[in-house]
Amino acid sequence: MDLHVIPYLCLGLAILACFWPRLPALLPALLTIVACISALLCDVISVAAIPSLAVIAALVGLHPLLRQRAPRAASIVLALLALVLLALAMHKLPGFHNVLLLDQVQVSRDGIPFTLYANFDKGLAGVVLLLVLWPLSQYPQGNWQSQHRGPLAPPATSLRYDQLLWRGFWPLFPLTFLFSELLGVTFGFLTWDPKFPSYTLLFLAVNLWLTCVAEELFFRGLLQTSLQRWLAARGYALWPAAVLVGLLFGVAHLAGGWPYAVAVTFAGIGYGLMYLRSGRIEVAILGHFALNAVHFLLFSYPMLAS
Repeated sequence: MDLHVIPYLCLGLAILACFWPRLPALLPALLTIVACISALLCDVISVAAIPSLAVIAALVGLHPLLRQRAPRAASIVLALLALVLLALAMHKLPGFHNVLLLDQVQVSRDGIPFTLYANFDKGLAGVVLLLVLWPLSQYPQGNWQSQHRGPLAPPATSLRYDQLLWRGFWPLFPLTFLFSELLGVTFGFLTWDPKFPSYTLLFLAVNLWLTCVAEELFFRGLLQTSLQRWLAARGYALWPAAVLVGLLFGVAHLAGGWPYAVAVTFAGIGYGLMYLRSGRIEVAILGHFALNAVHFLLFSYPMLAS
């Protein structure tokens, strides 16, 4: 086995451990530390990354200490951590050497070439956000549910876990998929192109663990949750939070061109509404991943060259 797999495997196990309540509470953090140490030993990160990791570790450790005693200070620490993790996910911090997996591959015959990196820095940013926000990114038992009713309201506290998942996915996922992909076809950067290349499973694994987790924890778990709490405290409807963060999600993808950003905006709004209706961040993560997977398997990827 290639030793470079070990740090990525540890990151994936840390994510899974967060969603497995019967495991020891410290296990996700320990797996994240093992991931960083193994990444250093495997040259996925270098000594130059240690100062950044130390700052992240200090902010992560400080946040829970302040959350009860000084909520305002805890919010400032969380904002600083979010900025550092945003820089990390955008590959702006030194010392990270992400593994190149696919180089200028022609996924679709008429598509633009595609390059795939195993972005350890972005995956680490997602795991750290999950460690800090979990379970803060889930709805508290309280007055959110009692104050809001309707199809775009948070779920009732009496719903079982499977009912929460269903409420998040149906009918929002098929609507999100149809609308965003139809926009892509209408704008002319997507077309029907079913395929199953040899690197499909590699792409799906990287997309789930290193892309969808990080993006959903930042946009929905952090930004949308914060905005929802602000709206809830003032008695406002919560769905505008999903719309506003979805717009920001689209702006973040403007590098692909404005037609692509528009389609991504509507997808982002869909992910936000899935999160709002289910109260579970994993619904947004899985919805995002499922849409990306269907796009990869059934449509031109990443987009048409023309």
